[in-house]
Amino acid sequence: MTIAKSTFTRLIQSKKKFVPKKKSKHELSVKKDYLAHVLDDDVLRRCRGKFVHDGGICVLDIFDPNLDAQCGVYYFLWDEASCQDFWYGLIIEFLKFLRKANLHLEKDCQTEALNALEVLDFFCSQQFDEICGYEGLDANIVRCAIPRIIRKYNRKSSGYCQYLLNGLTRLSNWYFEQPNNSAEQINAWSY
Repeated sequence: MTIAKSTFTRLIQSKKKFVPKKKSKHELSVKKDYLAHVLDDDVLRRCRGKFVHDGGICVLDIFDPNLDAQCGVYYFLWDEASCQDFWYGLIIEFLKFLRKANLHLEKDCQTEALNALEVLDFFCSQQFDEICGYEGLDANIVRCAIPRIIRKYNRKSSGYCQYLLNGLTRLSNWYFEQPNNSAEQINAWSY
């Protein structure tokens, strides 16, 4: 599976800074079906101090049996169903993200946070094709929904975002000119 260049760059720039001070004695640490994931600093910040009760989404429950709070590690069972839920959830969250994202970015824009260029780059990548194939989805239907989402939420764009969105609009126009494709398929993705 490939990874988008912008996503890789962001991951390299924001390497994990949290290192467990001691070896985990958590009961799941010895189970081979579970993988330990060190929690990112931004997740740990959301679980501490003034961010714990900010009225936002609860990131982690301190009583979660998969959480080793002392070591900052979360044990996750990566079975087939969990992997499918993860990838499908990622697609949905990225589509929701585009509703409010800053669409006035240039190609060389570097930010620590996820931005619209990275999301659009992901939707245009081979990795996205592979994920949709794994999920049993038509990647082009999801891509065709993106310009509709942007229009539905009256979002304006410029720069490289506009360039990518124009390409997705052309794809959408071409795709639905084909005899076997119907625009009715897109309604499920137009959040």
